[in-house]
Amino acid sequence: MKARVLGIYREVEHSPAMAAADKAILDAVLNRFTELGFSVARLAPTQVAEVEPRTFVLVLAMCKNNHALQRLAVFEREGVLVINSTLAIRNCCRDLLDAGLSRRGVPVPPGKLIETARPIDERDVAGFDLKRGVFVKPADPEALASHAVAKIQEITALRRVLSALGAKGLRRAYVQQAVQGAEVKFYGVGGGRYFAALPDVIESTPALGRALASAAGGAAKALGLEVWGGNAVVSEAGFSIIDFNAWPSFAPVRDAAAHAIARRCVTLLERAAARFDEAKA
Repeated sequence: MKARVLGIYREVEHSPAMAAADKAILDAVLNRFTELGFSVARLAPTQVAEVEPRTFVLVLAMCKNNHALQRLAVFEREGVLVINSTLAIRNCCRDLLDAGLSRRGVPVPPGKLIETARPIDERDVAGFDLKRGVFVKPADPEALASHAVAKIQEITALRRVLSALGAKGLRRAYVQQAVQGAEVKFYGVGGGRYFAALPDVIESTPALGRALASAAGGAAKALGLEVWGGNAVVSEAGFSIIDFNAWPSFAPVRDAAAHAIARRCVTLLERAAARFDEAKA
């Protein structure tokens, strides 16, 4: 019987503007597994509870919903390889992300978690330069893409934005210092299989590109990610990573990324099988 691979799509509400691109990258990877002789199944996050974990050897998970992640944790306990793991997906939520990057020594702008329910004062913004602006990002684990990131430049507006988030039922926000420079999107796959940055800073400024690739790869490893992407701001002074994501759409680099993801997953499956054989011996 063919080994089975399960792909779980992202919830549209978590990425409405990129729904088609999100589906396309997962389909591209699953098609590679079909070509390799695997049996492939594709599900929406709401259908995950309907399948038996042990019928699969690998799950490719783009989902973010807490109910789907709880079910994925069952797959992991049953010995199924899940990419990305539930812990890695959770580590990318904004209430945990900055701490995870900072512990790794990744260059990140100053930032702070702030509860939306309590009044804020000057002490809350003491480490920020409001004239340069700060970004306010919803930080609850299941915050939807529809909760837009806001850039503000004075404390009254900050209070207003936090209050509005609280009114929507969001408990916390991540406030991040705005930094000057050009924004770069980057994409990567574990094991050094693949890295791309657009615009291509690796080609235009090789030393900066190598440093960004090294920092992003180290950050992904610290967060537990195998399939990842993010955003950085680069300038003559260097770079800062401003966001990190599990399973981005890879839209501009889909074909190359799909091949790299499939190769990495096959390698991880082979390693897991070897460990199993060793344990039986």
